[in-house]
Amino acid sequence: MKSIKPISILSACVVVALAFGSQAKAPAAIAAIYAKLDAVTLKKDVAGFSKLLGDVATKDCTIIDSKGKSTSASKTMASMAKELAQFDKVNKSSSHIDKTVDKGSTVVLTVSSVLDVTAKSPDGKAHQFVQTSTSDDTWVKVGSSWKLKLSKTTKEKTTLDGKPYSM
Repeated sequence: MKSIKPISILSACVVVALAFGSQAKAPAAIAAIYAKLDAVTLKKDVAGFSKLLGDVATKDCTIIDSKGKSTSASKTMASMAKELAQFDKVNKSSSHIDKTVDKGSTVVLTVSSVLDVTAKSPDGKAHQFVQTSTSDDTWVKVGSSWKLKLSKTTKEKTTLDGKPYSM
């Protein structure tokens, strides 16, 4: 299964809001961005994802995975393009804003995300990857827009065909 790799960076920015229950406290503009990111991920729209992330990330946006590895938003976009191409189908991509800490021109969101994809191994068999994660996403107000400054994955669990899987 070495040729198939789930998107470990999804929870960084690729998370998105289908359930709006506790999102009422988050600025509506940010919740809308998560919804758009989710929609382009479901479609495997790499160009749309890259454009949207490029538009909403600060120039120095940092993405930190669950193992503490930091990367830039541009490297995240490149990885996402490569990884999305490996999947036959994105079955689900959703996020939920669990907590909002409003600091005026800075908002920190705790976001729970689920990514469920189907991919074929080299032998042609279909496999289901499901990744659940939690991230702390820091957004800053730049003019009249909100920009993602930092996304740090704090928890992550991946399964392959329902069994624990580590990368």
